[in-house]
Amino acid sequence: MNHYIQYLEYAGVAFGVLNVILAAFNNIWCWPIGIASSAIYIYLNIIWQLPYDGSLQVFYVVAGFYGWWQWGKKTEGGELPIIRWPFKKQIPLLLLGIVLSIPLGCFTYFLFYHTPITFAD
Repeated sequence: MNHYIQYLEYAGVAFGVLNVILAAFNNIWCWPIGIASSAIYIYLNIIWQLPYDGSLQVFYVVAGFYGWWQWGKKTEGGELPIIRWPFKKQIPLLLLGIVLSIPLGCFTYFLFYHTPITFAD
């Protein structure tokens, strides 16, 4: 294993642990640290040919930016209200998930039958 890859993995783990510690102390720096950890793992999963692990990390990066953005919207009391979406508002997201599952299935089929990508990770 190349040493720089090993050091990147160490950095990803260190950032991940620091992310959890900062989140436990309610520190806003947990968001960029978590984003950095996930970004490192995106790169590593590309090198290791683990496409689905990498795509999960992409979700974590996007969720990290969303969480960081939401953190900035805190009220003076320091709390964000918990809201509940009515079912009618959830239907478009449900339909989007169903529609996006079709190209994801085609992509998976292509990777499984036409590339040497590892799936059993």
